[in-house]
Amino acid sequence: HRDLAGDLLKMIPNNELLLGKLCAFYPGNTAEINDLHEKCNLPSLEECLQLAEAAHNDGDIFQAVKYYLSSPEPEKALPIGILYIKDQINTSNWTLDTVCPILDLLSYIRTDRLVLHKYSEVRNELLILCGYIGALLAIRRQYTSIVPALYEYTSS
Repeated sequence: HRDLAGDLLKMIPNNELLLGKLCAFYPGNTAEINDLHEKCNLPSLEECLQLAEAAHNDGDIFQAVKYYLSSPEPEKALPIGILYIKDQINTSNWTLDTVCPILDLLSYIRTDRLVLHKYSEVRNELLILCGYIGALLAIRRQYTSIVPALYEYTSS
């Protein structure tokens, strides 16, 4: 299925981000993940780690999160992305467009990492941010019936 997904995504123009999300979410072992990266014309796990560190050092949060998610240490993307989103939300001029791309990327972290007990705090923060931003997106798109449930979810 992973090969088919990669083949289908390669048919879409400007597909690098979609292929990156596929690779980030794939739960295989190191060899399988590197094989998928190669088939998707993306850097290896180790190269992604180096690219993530370089992007983070350069202050490029989007690229840092993107490459950490496709590295051997995807959990490193969580505090970087969450801190960025929280910092944005604490300004008076933030918009959904400034936080949604990072939050969308963070939602592709592999579940096997996210469920580990040591990540429960960042997992909860991620879920709260997803509920809050999701409610705001629902308001924007006039899906008003789901807004109360999303807000309730973020406060429980």
